[in-house]
Amino acid sequence: MNRSIMKVIVVLVAICLFGGLAVYRGDSAEGDYSDIKIGVTLLSIAEMPFFQIVQSGIEAGAAKYPGMKVTVLDGQADSSVQFDQVQNFIAQGYTAIFDAPVDANSTTTTVDLAKKEGIPFFFLNTHGKGDADCVIATDDILGGNLAADYANKHLNGKGNVALLCWPELGNTNNRGIGFEEGLKKYPGLKLVDKQSYLGDANKAASLAEDMLTKNPDIDLIFCVGEPSALAAVEVIKAMGSDCVVIGYDGNPEAIVGIKESPKIWIADIAQDPKGQGEMAVDLLVKLKKGEKIEKEKLVQPYILDLEYIKSKNL
Repeated sequence: MNRSIMKVIVVLVAICLFGGLAVYRGDSAEGDYSDIKIGVTLLSIAEMPFFQIVQSGIEAGAAKYPGMKVTVLDGQADSSVQFDQVQNFIAQGYTAIFDAPVDANSTTTTVDLAKKEGIPFFFLNTHGKGDADCVIATDDILGGNLAADYANKHLNGKGNVALLCWPELGNTNNRGIGFEEGLKKYPGLKLVDKQSYLGDANKAASLAEDMLTKNPDIDLIFCVGEPSALAAVEVIKAMGSDCVVIGYDGNPEAIVGIKESPKIWIADIAQDPKGQGEMAVDLLVKLKKGEKIEKEKLVQPYILDLEYIKSKNL
């Protein structure tokens, strides 16, 4: 099948699935919101279905408010591209900026530039540096805890586990922290290896192979993002290992992967990307109306496994 056609199918399936799974639902609105023009830069739209769904949530949220305008740009996994995008939003008179940053540690300047012009600035899906008006993200520490709990249950309280992490990105770093924190409750689980895949699926595959070659007794790998889980599953299949995988994101690929290989990909920690996007728009409207909003809104993740998939007829 043509690769571009496949990407379109993935996006459509993703939006439909998360439309059914999302827990957040805002209210419809009346009035004129033509004074609100939101500029959005998302980490990577072309390569990450998660952010395609965030985009759909933002656009669905904005559609509830007559006259509101939204421009969504692909950050192309490049912080310099995102910096230029934010500068352009400011120069072009946008009245709010949403940012899902590539590098959470390099956002202070962009936040300051927006705030200097009186433009509200929201972070999506990760905690960037700078005094943003609001951060809307998954409770990733809790997500890591849930992965540790599921690992303990699956391994009956005893086993060797490994972590494919990405500490360079704020939200994925929190997932790893939460997992290691959760493991402390289970003395029978031993963390025998931990490697950063830097958001690169090919690197994740190489690291997973190295992990299992050095330590074939690894029982479970927790992967803090879907690309690393997909890579680890393929490596395990190729090596004929008995290792299992817990992933993170709950994207459509995870649903397919769990259904196809439930004895390897045993679970995913799922998020609500569409809900994050809609919530950001609703909170911005409240802020524009002079209402006080929380500086941080965390959306609870949940376990996506074969039992859940069957119960929801996914």
